[in-house]
Amino acid sequence: MTFEDAVARAGGVVSHAQLTALGFSAVDARRAVSRGTVTRVRQGWVALPSAPPQIVRAVRVGGRLTCGVSLLRHLGVWCYDDRRIHVSLGRHTSHLSSPDDWGRPIDPSDAVALHRVPDGLGIPLEGATDPVELALMHLVDCQPRDDAVAAFDSALNLNATTRWRLDRVAASFAQKHRDVIALRWHTNESAFYDDRRRDLVLHEREYLVIRLTYGQVMHEWARVERLIRAAVQRNEHRWSARQRRDRNRAALNPTSTHSTEVRRRAAERDVEGAG
Repeated sequence: MTFEDAVARAGGVVSHAQLTALGFSAVDARRAVSRGTVTRVRQGWVALPSAPPQIVRAVRVGGRLTCGVSLLRHLGVWCYDDRRIHVSLGRHTSHLSSPDDWGRPIDPSDAVALHRVPDGLGIPLEGATDPVELALMHLVDCQPRDDAVAAFDSALNLNATTRWRLDRVAASFAQKHRDVIALRWHTNESAFYDDRRRDLVLHEREYLVIRLTYGQVMHEWARVERLIRAAVQRNEHRWSARQRRDRNRAALNPTSTHSTEVRRRAAERDVEGAG
């Protein structure tokens, strides 16, 4: 494995400590910089020219990329965009630089949100980006509560984290971070029963109910749209309760004479609806 391969495997931005673990030295890093195959981001860090710009900028500040739009959105997690770069720092990290110029101290005009990591976190912090759980904790500090709950819900629906991992990290943070986790579960449980109550009312009024998950709407919209358009083209949203019962019986016993007749009548309705 070449030096450049090692940097690429680490995500394009890597510390000397990580390179040492992979069998490379500071001398190897200097030679790569001289060859022009990597650039020096700041003391102890190098990056490939193709490395993600936001990660490079976060490391140049003196920390790791974290939080919502800076990190989580790139993983598919829904987040509110506050148009800042979010950087995670050790509790006592100092000598911070501009995200665009290592030789210039950080300035409010740089639009950087700084997040300090509490002591005793209990998870390894290696590389140029925060773990998902830590990024979510930092998000609680800079976004409205409801937006934070939505982001937690999105991350869990994507299987990017688990309740157990979130609880473990939240134990090192303030009560408000644990409250967001608890609120997400409480809200989901309450919403589940409210949704089923609404479904029952709508079915009683003979409405067509199509229940979808967050992931289906956000990541499978083309499929969802085809489903909805097909139902509308069949005029199914205007079917009576009897027509729905007939269709259900036909689906349960597709070979019966009754089912064949139901399908014929449904096809006729489809044609009439299209016209």
